[in-house]
Amino acid sequence: IGSYLGDGGLSSTNKACNSFRLAWTHGAAQRDYCAWKANILGGTLGDIANNGYSGKSAVLGRSLVFQLLDTKLDKGGRWIKKSGIPKFMLDSMDARALAIWAMDDGSGHFGSTGLNGFTFSTNSFTENAVEALIELLLIKFDIVSNKFFHKGWSIRLNKDNAVKLRNIVAQHIHPDLCYKFGLVVTTPPVWDTTFTTTKTKVLRVEQIK
Repeated sequence: IGSYLGDGGLSSTNKACNSFRLAWTHGAAQRDYCAWKANILGGTLGDIANNGYSGKSAVLGRSLVFQLLDTKLDKGGRWIKKSGIPKFMLDSMDARALAIWAMDDGSGHFGSTGLNGFTFSTNSFTENAVEALIELLLIKFDIVSNKFFHKGWSIRLNKDNAVKLRNIVAQHIHPDLCYKFGLVVTTPPVWDTTFTTTKTKVLRVEQIK
């Protein structure tokens, strides 16, 4: 969920089965972070020699294929458009997902007293989707934020709410991205790396003769 809100994108692998795969790209300097996410999602890691317009080397991560049986997503060809936030994502959001979102697409602002603001670069989402995320931050995490427009809609937190965000996600931050929060982190957080979908469950496996 956090990576979808951040640098990730959902691609449809089988429309009949409503199955998807999450993919994301990070700069080569964040290879360890990218590998950590791939491990959590049971996925793979690959290198990109020349990425996009920058032409710089990058790392591509992919999750396992998973199903969302009772969820309708806005199909945009093979890739899912980020025009809205599926309700199940809003409902399932927790501190870990918030941490991934903040590490992927967030940036801390610092002054003489330390962290004094934070911005989520939600440029790929519509204004309505950004408003839904602002409401989510308030209801689920008691974080007050506001939207602003600059080459797309983004979300801004003042100093008090940036510090509140940091306190919520601190234990979930990867060393590669700790600079965004003014933290010192030396080891990656340990999460349950058993990748499952909340929509399906294998009850038994039988051999068919």
